[in-house]
Amino acid sequence: MKTIQELWQENSVFNEPWKHAIIRDVFTPYILQLILDSLPSDSVEPTENYEPYGTVYAVGKDDCVSSKFWYNLTSFFNSTNVLEYVENILCIPIKLTKAYISVHKDYAGQQLGPHMDGSYTFHIYLTPTVESFASGTEYYKKGIHLGRHNSEVADWSKWMVYKTIPAIQNTGHMWAPTDKSYHGYYKLKENRTTFSIRFK
Repeated sequence: MKTIQELWQENSVFNEPWKHAIIRDVFTPYILQLILDSLPSDSVEPTENYEPYGTVYAVGKDDCVSSKFWYNLTSFFNSTNVLEYVENILCIPIKLTKAYISVHKDYAGQQLGPHMDGSYTFHIYLTPTVESFASGTEYYKKGIHLGRHNSEVADWSKWMVYKTIPAIQNTGHMWAPTDKSYHGYYKLKENRTTFSIRFK
């Protein structure tokens, strides 16, 4: 079995605009297909509905996405090897103890205004896109924190896109939270499904 370092050796680490890393080929083709086959259908009630931004499904023993497969996937991201890998690649000064996984379904035409996450986060794009740069995540510089639920009235002229992380299937980006780590997307070009893994 491959180690985490071998599995995620295709990575690039950056310090600007904040510490972040891009990981390619996060899952083996076999595991990726299992994930795609196990994703919740639209008939499953989401844990949270961020209309008009999208829906969120929790992954875990007692949540709406529950099975032995999801339990094993959660255990993988909570393993010492993964937690230590994230600590090392992001140079985290604390010991990570827990990973929380959720499935996010976002839809074409949606906007998500600049906002910050309060935890070390790993987003993994699960579904293929045609225009990956128009369907990914934007990192912003400067501006005022408008809050997640004010994004539809965000004054986009106040924000500069520093970098766009393209939504390439089976690619992820992880970052360390700072008081400047604003990210979002102006307008999604396509539907997409992602993993959001928050480490604490």
